[in-house]
Amino acid sequence: MVIAGLAIWWWFFAKDEENIATLYRNSEIDHSMRIHVATFDAEESDKKYNINNCEMSARLRNANIVALINSSEKSHSQDVGFWCEIGSYDEDGPQRIFFSAEFPTNTE
Repeated sequence: MVIAGLAIWWWFFAKDEENIATLYRNSEIDHSMRIHVATFDAEESDKKYNINNCEMSARLRNANIVALINSSEKSHSQDVGFWCEIGSYDEDGPQRIFFSAEFPTNTE
């Protein structure tokens, strides 16, 4: 009975990590920080749906940072930005040094 319950739970709630995308940002104070911003885990037939939406969101947010830098007399670090990775949030991972920015942003 317990096994059946676990199987039913897994069927309804387990997510395929390859279809999940996580949006991260770092910090101007500590560039090695991996701050969780959002998780894209919609169940769609298009396997790239979540990563495409995550990357579009990252490009748009990075474009806002670039616009802020360009319009401000204050100096801002261009080493700060948003990026996406496949899978659920992971505290450990690679540090980013390049952040794609685009406005208006392409959907793919």
